[in-house]
Amino acid sequence: MSGTPSVRFRSWLVPGIDLSVFEYSARRMETALGRPVELDVVSDRSGPEDGDQDFGPGAVDFGWMCSTAFVRQTDVDLVGVAWVPDDGDSHGEPRYFSDLIVPHDSPVTHVAALRGRRVACNDEASLSGFYALRFALEDVGLVMGRDVEAVLTGGHLRSLEEISAGTVDAAAVDSVTRCTHPGVGRVIARLGPFPTQPLVAGVHVSQDDQRLVRDFFLSDLDDEGRRVLESAGLVGFAAVSESDYLGVRGRLASASN
Repeated sequence: MSGTPSVRFRSWLVPGIDLSVFEYSARRMETALGRPVELDVVSDRSGPEDGDQDFGPGAVDFGWMCSTAFVRQTDVDLVGVAWVPDDGDSHGEPRYFSDLIVPHDSPVTHVAALRGRRVACNDEASLSGFYALRFALEDVGLVMGRDVEAVLTGGHLRSLEEISAGTVDAAAVDSVTRCTHPGVGRVIARLGPFPTQPLVAGVHVSQDDQRLVRDFFLSDLDDEGRRVLESAGLVGFAAVSESDYLGVRGRLASASN
């Protein structure tokens, strides 16, 4: 592959999802395309900033981001691959939850009891770490920022650290991250389910290359893949389509009005 242009692959989901998942994904992508793949990581945001032009020739070709970031992008295609959590509530499908966690000794037992409380949130691009909580608060007549203070930590693991330190009253955390750190706090609500985070490609990437990557991800995992995914709280990859993300798109649109 010497002299062949590299494929640029970016993840916005580390460290909530372990880096090894994306290193393994880059190797699968490299095999599928027959080209070197360069992986880079954004570790403090779940997707591109609104208006950013991250994707394009000479920029990012493939990316893994939160679905609330994906539905706002105009320069990406859905490749058609997402992961399946090792979680009985996911029923072997590419869906997950936002686990609302409180300290073990907290009197808070439900969403409405968060009025006047401080809640650790991932970032404003995150579904499980921000929007899921915002939607749940709206459903009980509360408003993020007015009735509940969102403490932006920049990552699910940091939100769990805030729970352990007792500096917040609750945290909204990706259920995959939570399942790999089960001893931190207690879950008072599972918000969702939601479609898991998708693999996307810039619209400049050919449909043939997108298909090669999709088909390779959806083929049988090797022993390394099973081991890597298991350690990250995942069991495999599954096919997804635009229809899987319509609910996220619709709820996000209604929240913006």
